[in-house]
Amino acid sequence: NIWKFLSHWVPAYLADGISMFTPSQPGKKKYSMIRAYDKVHKASLTFTFFTKREWTWTAGNCDMLLTKLSDADKRTYNFNVNDICWEEYYPNYFRGTKKYILKEDMSESKLEAARSYQIKWRNYTHIAALTFMTTLLYFLYPILALLFF
Repeated sequence: NIWKFLSHWVPAYLADGISMFTPSQPGKKKYSMIRAYDKVHKASLTFTFFTKREWTWTAGNCDMLLTKLSDADKRTYNFNVNDICWEEYYPNYFRGTKKYILKEDMSESKLEAARSYQIKWRNYTHIAALTFMTTLLYFLYPILALLFF
């Protein structure tokens, strides 16, 4: 709990405190890190029961039932996990989790805004990393040149 407080809540309150003194665009609501971390913690509490336990599943009855079904019934009651397209399943699973468990607005406008926000911050991260590496190399080059040349 101390680590959660130091690594989540203190930076969230600092970020929200700093954002109170920065101007925002008219009509645009400021993003709250405190609210974001609150959502993250609620989600983690929701999933704690399932993630903190070891689960063992057997599929004996399913396999037995699948072998006894006729071809027409197999098409009607398609529950063979080998037929699941996992590349489609997981994105749908995560969308459903966000919509029905976390109660997030999943309208197309919100999704598009989230995508553009994600792209913007990914670009900021890449620029920051590039700037850091360039600065690091700029200051380390003379030392490395003396050591190796």
